[in-house]
Amino acid sequence: QIGYDGSVQSAGNISLGNQERQLNADVAVVGGGPAGAVTALLLARAGYEVTLFDRAAFPRSKACGDCISPRANRLLADIGLLEAIRAAAPASLAGWRIVSPSGTTFSARFADGPAVPAEHHGLALERRTLDSILLGAARASGVQVFERTRLEQVRFDADTVTGVALHSETGALLVSGRGVVAARVRLPARVRPQR
Repeated sequence: QIGYDGSVQSAGNISLGNQERQLNADVAVVGGGPAGAVTALLLARAGYEVTLFDRAAFPRSKACGDCISPRANRLLADIGLLEAIRAAAPASLAGWRIVSPSGTTFSARFADGPAVPAEHHGLALERRTLDSILLGAARASGVQVFERTRLEQVRFDADTVTGVALHSETGALLVSGRGVVAARVRLPARVRPQR
């Protein structure tokens, strides 16, 4: 449950105003793509109360992210989602081919790689479909998903992350808990820790 108290508070340089909501969760996952959705799903299955936030609205199309590697297939099988993905009729990929602007090409087959898993093919599935399957599984496992919610600040107590300040169309949201996972490679400069 989200508690609304109407109070005015400050999270660093962010004025939260009277539309602030506060939420406590064991773990807040920032980013609802494949990495964030699977992380949230696994944490929820392990018994944690998890919230997931993404700045996008789902379903969404992305220019990249349609390919699933053989190793990812193994992970998806291990967590029980590969059959749902196969049911969505993905294309089978034997490898890849990269073409530079000058026309130089490089290609490789998954079966030729070192330590090849039993599955020698990747899959290609439209990202909006993959996101729908992964987020659906996360929601079914109890993850509370917030869309159109952007990260404003990571909150610290000494060297420990204690929560995040987010903003959505309905106002500010403060989330505190035992852990925060940023499911992206790099945080934008505006949300890097201020110490």
